Amino acid sequence: MSSELTTSQLPREGLVHESLLYRGRSELEDAVREFVKAGAAAGEPVLAAVPRANLDWLTDALREDAATVRFEDMNEIGRNPACLLPMIED
Repeated sequence: MSSELTTSQLPREGLVHESLLYRGRSELEDAVREFVKAGAAAGEPVLAAVPRANLDWLTDALREDAATVRFEDMNEIGRNPACLLPMIED
């Protein structure tokens, strides 16, 4: 076994790209709730860019936690990275 670190083990600095693979609404809801709570605990802003079909039910599912999240329709902003990148930087 090698003693070299994999990229997932390397210290992270600055902006980190996050992605989520999930099966069904339940997994998505659980993962987003955990992500939102971690962001709030760290005092960081949270952006959830999800397809329009997920926006309404996810906002409802997160209840009071949804108030701390900036939700965007990924179908719209994902068409042009020039729209998405400023949101991430904010």
